Amino acid sequence: MPDDAKHDVFDQAVMVSHLRAWRTALLSLHKTLVDAELARYAAATGPVQGPHHALKLLGDDPWFAWLRPILTLIVDIDERLADRRPVSADEFEAFRRKTREVLQPSADSPIGREYQRSLQELPAAVVLHGKLLELTKKPRA
Repeated sequence: MPDDAKHDVFDQAVMVSHLRAWRTALLSLHKTLVDAELARYAAATGPVQGPHHALKLLGDDPWFAWLRPILTLIVDIDERLADRRPVSADEFEAFRRKTREVLQPSADSPIGREYQRSLQELPAAVVLHGKLLELTKKPRA
């Protein structure tokens, strides 16, 4: 195998590995935020009536709208990883930027306010947030 081909295979493996790590960390963060938000919702409005009710709330209720960008990003990464085509460097950088945007929403937006509140209240979310920021840092050249 020529050196260029070996390098391309290695680069591809590294990018896919990073995407998988981001996905896993995003899933953990999302679960932490969802669990806390469901508890907040239940305290304010009454109990959530099982997993089907929770799923409906997450998809439809405005209370949970701020969580949807994280889930959308997870789904986008899943779909890209399921595609057999090699991940391009541009796609990889786009996922890096999008992940960092989701983790750093404007503090003036409803999403930003809710995310900041959650980071203040949930030590596990802070840890996962920091891990994701570290994972998505651009490597030094």
